[in-house]
Amino acid sequence: MKAVLLLLCLLVSSPVLAHLPSTAYLDLITNSEGSVKGHLQWRLFDLEQVIGLDLNRDGELYWAEVEARYSELANYVAKHLRISAGDIQCRLSIDSRMQLNQQAQGSYLVLGLTGQCPRGQPLSLVYDGLFAQVGQHKLLLQSQSDNGISQRVVSDSMPVMLTSASTWTTFKDYVIQGVIHIWIGIDHLAFLLTLLLVTVVTRQAGEWQPVGPRQTVITATRLISLFTLAHSLTLAAVMFDVLQVPVYWVELIIALTVGLAALNNIWPVVKQLSLLVFGFGLIHGLGFAAVLAELINGTTRTGWALAGFNVGVEVGQLAVVIAVLPILISLRLQQWYRVRAVPMCSGIIALCSLYWLVTRW
Repeated sequence: MKAVLLLLCLLVSSPVLAHLPSTAYLDLITNSEGSVKGHLQWRLFDLEQVIGLDLNRDGELYWAEVEARYSELANYVAKHLRISAGDIQCRLSIDSRMQLNQQAQGSYLVLGLTGQCPRGQPLSLVYDGLFAQVGQHKLLLQSQSDNGISQRVVSDSMPVMLTSASTWTTFKDYVIQGVIHIWIGIDHLAFLLTLLLVTVVTRQAGEWQPVGPRQTVITATRLISLFTLAHSLTLAAVMFDVLQVPVYWVELIIALTVGLAALNNIWPVVKQLSLLVFGFGLIHGLGFAAVLAELINGTTRTGWALAGFNVGVEVGQLAVVIAVLPILISLRLQQWYRVRAVPMCSGIIALCSLYWLVTRW
């Protein structure tokens, strides 16, 4: 029960917007002569947190204020983005002619990069900008060289080789991102916990009664499979431009689905949980798509990225189920669990969803 309560505490204390990650973009072109050219894009909102672009602190950001911080921006890039040829660090210059790029996730500052590296050495990149200050930050790297194009998702400060990446590398990168997202996607975890609370019991004569472990596993497998199928459908539909829904409304409706599912544990209006799970799973898929759309911006391997991200989400879900379900199975015979814990935990989740609705509005 402590694990369940800990998860509930995390729900209350978690960030409100679960589907607005921070992503930077780096496009590089290198050649055998050691020449390096590229563009780095950082979201202005993120840069404000680490550098402070709003000089007069009036809550409004003007282009003159951004230009006035060029030296600080150039120094920040030099400190947190390094390209090396073997053991020798390349000389990078930051173009003072900065630009602005408007994307769905906000305004991005575009910085031009040029550099020279020793010839004949494999190039590697180390990036650690914004990781410490901005949660969920990552760098989407696209590097073009004589050997082909490399596309990677960089989410730590480990060196990345600027060589042509295999489809397996792309797939693996997005599996990792899928696992990370489900573990930090607190509203998805809340929905998952809401379902698991009642997989170990069944409603009889207006009361929750325990069911056997075998039936619990069957029920949990059915519900999680339906949830997986549903969110996979809408995730694919958005990625291939069959369906488009504004992220703002997706955030609101996901919070609503969590609350309705939790209230249904207290007052079971919907008897067929399979229908509820499938319908709400379609909506949660739109939330996953909001994250993946930002991560695959510019990638040429959309199919591999989609497959990897989806597998990662399922692996993350399965890990949660394996951790929580045995605890609930051990508690299902306790009367206090059926009479008090199920409605209390469901009520807390419903209150969390109400809080998310209000703050996301």
